[in-house]
Amino acid sequence: MKSLYALTDRCCRWPVGPSYPPGQTHKQLWCGAPRGLGDWYCPEHMRLAFPRAHLTAAQVRARNLLTIKIALTRRRADVTREDRLDELYHNYDLIGRAPMPSEIEAVLSAPESEEVAALRTRLSEGAEAVAPNLAEIGPSGGDKPEDARFEGGAELGSDYRPAVHDKGIAQTDTLRPVQAIDLAESLAPIPTEPPLTEWMAPGDLLIEAAYQRDLSPKSMDLIRRIAERWDWRRFKPPIVAWSERGFEIIDGQHTAIGAATRGIDRIPVLVVEAADLTDRASAFVGHNQDRLAITPIQMHQAKLAAGDEDALTAQQVIDKAGATLVISAYGARGWKPGETVAITTIDQLARKRGAMRARQVVELLVKAQAAPVSASAIKAVDMLMFKPEFAEIDLEHLPTAIIQAGDVEKEAKLDAKTHCIPAWEAMGRIWFRKCRKTRRAA
Repeated sequence: MKSLYALTDRCCRWPVGPSYPPGQTHKQLWCGAPRGLGDWYCPEHMRLAFPRAHLTAAQVRARNLLTIKIALTRRRADVTREDRLDELYHNYDLIGRAPMPSEIEAVLSAPESEEVAALRTRLSEGAEAVAPNLAEIGPSGGDKPEDARFEGGAELGSDYRPAVHDKGIAQTDTLRPVQAIDLAESLAPIPTEPPLTEWMAPGDLLIEAAYQRDLSPKSMDLIRRIAERWDWRRFKPPIVAWSERGFEIIDGQHTAIGAATRGIDRIPVLVVEAADLTDRASAFVGHNQDRLAITPIQMHQAKLAAGDEDALTAQQVIDKAGATLVISAYGARGWKPGETVAITTIDQLARKRGAMRARQVVELLVKAQAAPVSASAIKAVDMLMFKPEFAEIDLEHLPTAIIQAGDVEKEAKLDAKTHCIPAWEAMGRIWFRKCRKTRRAA
């Protein structure tokens, strides 16, 4: 029997001895016997944890199909015994542990199902056939119709195809390996030991109000979203440390509260060494400082890769309008006509007006050689095009009027302060005064 901090990665983590109330779990003793690679416990406790350590026919079929699907996504027409064995060890979440030799033999010797045969046939029909997406392969093995398109494309033309992404699958190789960077100075020794991974009940974790944030309305909304949309693929283990009162959360209190709200019995946590309150508070500061905020463009790129419909619509609007979304650094080299980073405003405009009208707004600014196509300019043109009080404006002359007006940003800011209106509205009114008006019907 061993204590919590005496355990290693190869020790059995089956709790033994009397149970302790929350706050005294550090007194709990664990089995500590050697366990197999991929197992949670030693052989004796594995039999207690998994009394039915065998695969059913449905599990054999599911595993076989899963292995073939993974191979298909890699565009491999054949799967060897070693390949299947490797995939089994990486997809053993069906029973929560590494497969036993008898189970491996059962999976490897299982005949291919009709779904697997259909997938193999589809791949072998054409050497240039694109491997199917996992999300497109249903339980019956059927695929979606080949002519299925994103609904938002109907407004922009049914022949539209995203330049980079097609149904969320990147057409180019975007993977890059993790590589160390060269540091000019020498690195200091690591002051603490590596963390331990433990499964704990969320209700057993403590929150220190001395340095943790209070639950504001935004925090409550975040916890509600975490609980309602719980998905282990988005889960990040909280960082906890042992104190005299129990395990205190250093980072991840929203995740822990969301898990408790969802009714999750146990979650994995990383246990680090931080015995003093000052150490834990310092670690909390480090977690919230040493991170890069995701920019709207980075989030847009991620949503594109995931096949998000709103992101695809916004990208369609930009492409069809002739604009260019600047992804790399843009401040130092200057702007070119038609370039934009206002992806949030374009996305909101597409949701509000629809893809076609949003494209018309951006396209007008591209014709006006706007550099860049800013959020203020987009809002100003949207106001001029669709508000009834500006109905007499000559939209065909508006790009020319914008070019002739030049830089009106300073004038717009002055008018905005004078009339207590947003700067973008002041910009639109300046353009309205400088643009020709159409004759009203008698």
